[in-house]
Amino acid sequence: MTSNSFVIRGKSGHLIVPILAIPTLVILAFGYYREHLPEFCLENAEKVMGVAGLFTLLLILAAMFLKNRRVEVQGDRLRYRSWWSDRTIQSHTVTAVSFETETTEDDDGSHTEHYLSLWREKEPVLRFNTRLWASSDLIQVLNWLKKNNPAIRLDLAVERYLARTPPAP
Repeated sequence: MTSNSFVIRGKSGHLIVPILAIPTLVILAFGYYREHLPEFCLENAEKVMGVAGLFTLLLILAAMFLKNRRVEVQGDRLRYRSWWSDRTIQSHTVTAVSFETETTEDDDGSHTEHYLSLWREKEPVLRFNTRLWASSDLIQVLNWLKKNNPAIRLDLAVERYLARTPPAP
């Protein structure tokens, strides 16, 4: 690949913790309750292990999806690929980059997500959840955009993000 080409991959966050913790806790609980409540343990072990196994499998699939997403940059093209999407964007068509914050309210309180958004006029072309991509990778994409499209508008939050983070090698 040339110096103007690179590939970045998504990250799965800390999903490894519950992927390992859930089966471990189920096995430890089964061992503990087998000695203290043998009838209860035998009646419910299959259900508990089945639910824990299914939940762990769903977490593994989510982690695989997050890790398999990638952005390929070559020349003046950025290509985002995941299991469900395959998008190619020309650098000169991106007119602005901004940070957006979305807050959702639910029974557990509020949940805030931060996105780095690439815009074409007034339409978002691609959004990166900053929690699910490495900062150094997002910096690399931003620097590539600035290099290939000097007329691009970066909002103040994006400029600050670039200034506080050292450029990727």
